[in-house]
Amino acid sequence: MKKAVFVIFLMGLVLFSCKNTQKAEQARFKPHKLVYVTQSPDSLLTSESVYYDKDKDLLFVSCINGKPTDKDSNGYISQVSLSGKIINLKWASGLNAPKGMGIHNNKLYVTDIDRVAIIDVNTGNLIKFVNVKGAKFLNDIAIDSAGNVYITDSQNNLIYMLQNDSIVGVWLDSLPVANGLYLDGDTLYVGLKNKLISVNIKTKQTRTIAEYKTPMIDGLKKVSDGFITSDWYGKTYFVDTKNDTVYTMLYFPKQNKNIADFEYIPEMNLLIIPTFFDNRVEFYKFQ
Repeated sequence: MKKAVFVIFLMGLVLFSCKNTQKAEQARFKPHKLVYVTQSPDSLLTSESVYYDKDKDLLFVSCINGKPTDKDSNGYISQVSLSGKIINLKWASGLNAPKGMGIHNNKLYVTDIDRVAIIDVNTGNLIKFVNVKGAKFLNDIAIDSAGNVYITDSQNNLIYMLQNDSIVGVWLDSLPVANGLYLDGDTLYVGLKNKLISVNIKTKQTRTIAEYKTPMIDGLKKVSDGFITSDWYGKTYFVDTKNDTVYTMLYFPKQNKNIADFEYIPEMNLLIIPTFFDNRVEFYKFQ
């Protein structure tokens, strides 16, 4: 009887060991990597965000051209080709510190510290500024099919909503260092400090998708088997939701080369990274 119990114990130990080994192998397995393709000239001064206009087949790049909190009217939006060529360096200008962008009904929405600039996509002309009372550091933007604009404020730890080109107010709060946004149907994904969450835009119910050590999630895009995220301090991550692992795909150790709010074009497997103080965008194949 004792021998039989001992055998069962050994079998359980082997199974436990196999499962742990399998988990360790999954943790080491990295299904995706980034392969450098090309880069733009270094004239995109303090490049913060990249947005792909599918209709025009070009990129908008927001350039702070100074400090992220200075109201100096130095900021501008550039148009850049998918090969990295500058099409129009100052397609739209007169902004302070432009960051996140989104397009709806031929209007480009751009966060600008404590206001949102609305720009005509076809001309680059400013339509209007929408001031956001109490805002400190407006950052990323996501727009739903109805035209509701969701805007993170990273210093106030919340999300504002814009409707019909007017500010409605605080949509959701208590979100530590809220930054990157990605909207998929009725689900809004939000990058926070050390955490990626999802929010049901109808019920506002939240759920934690992943937790990992990062100062804040800046760039954020959803792919078939997980998420690509970045932090401003120079790292691009892959959040593997199938194997519940997170790993670094790209790291810029230089302090003057950061990774801000990138763009991802799934049809081309192309990731475009604004390098902030390095003043350019870099193109990578997501493999």
